[in-house]
Amino acid sequence: MIDRYTRPEMGHIFSLENKYAIWQEIEVLACEAQAELGKIGITKEEAAWIRNHAAFDKDEVDAIEAVTNHDVIAFLTEFFYQGKSHFPAAHNYNIHYFGGFPVCRHDIHLLEFCI
Repeated sequence: MIDRYTRPEMGHIFSLENKYAIWQEIEVLACEAQAELGKIGITKEEAAWIRNHAAFDKDEVDAIEAVTNHDVIAFLTEFFYQGKSHFPAAHNYNIHYFGGFPVCRHDIHLLEFCI
């Protein structure tokens, strides 16, 4: 998008910040779905904690992407790091599950248009 020809509302839709926010929502929904299924060890409490604490740093995602040349891997790496750094030590939650259900690049790009 060319900034001078773009209204702020439209520019936001196509911004990296918004793209990453949509991907974050996809990852959180995947965690919640796995908790609902109850088959691989994530609890509904863990999924709720992830929903409440999910975060990413756009600049960090961009820095990781500069090395990996892969936007989804860069996002998931940063998303997992943010989750791990905020994970409460007092809880017995399995940190593996924070961002532990990445969907493939194709799925993320399809789902991002649905949200």
